Amino acid sequence: KLKMGDPVLTSKVVLKPRPGIQATQADYEAQTELMKKIVDEASLIHKEVISSRKTVSQLKETSSMLKERPGTEQIRQNADKIVKDLQAWEEDVVQNKAKSNDDIINYVNKITADYIFLKGDIEANVPYVTEGQKQQFETLHNQWEKLKERKANIEREIITLNADINKANIGRII
Repeated sequence: KLKMGDPVLTSKVVLKPRPGIQATQADYEAQTELMKKIVDEASLIHKEVISSRKTVSQLKETSSMLKERPGTEQIRQNADKIVKDLQAWEEDVVQNKAKSNDDIINYVNKITADYIFLKGDIEANVPYVTEGQKQQFETLHNQWEKLKERKANIEREIITLNADINKANIGRII
């Protein structure tokens, strides 16, 4: 549909493969399916990083507020440990040190960049997904599963920390 002002023009469009490429519908579907998996996992990673950063901010603020309160040393130490664990987790997930395209020489890419690179490799007008690309996706997927489990373990520590905060009758604002 094309709309400019009040009139709307509607036309059917048929997308055809590039002439000279001998690919089946199944080839195109396999390419699309793998790219969708890559985008979904990369998007989830970025959402988890953003969530982690918010948690780190809350933990730092909680620890700071408790500095003047007697009897909270252990809670502060636990909060500070979780902050360090979440920051270490993030460092294994995304490369935050690179500020320009040239920085990839100085800093190793992390899993998010590897997913994006793989998507770019697959996203071609030739829809054949190679065994190497499938294997690389599986490798990245397995790495991400381990990173998710590591974050889940940290989140279990947060549950314990919240219980300790409640036991100490310390109110929180979330």
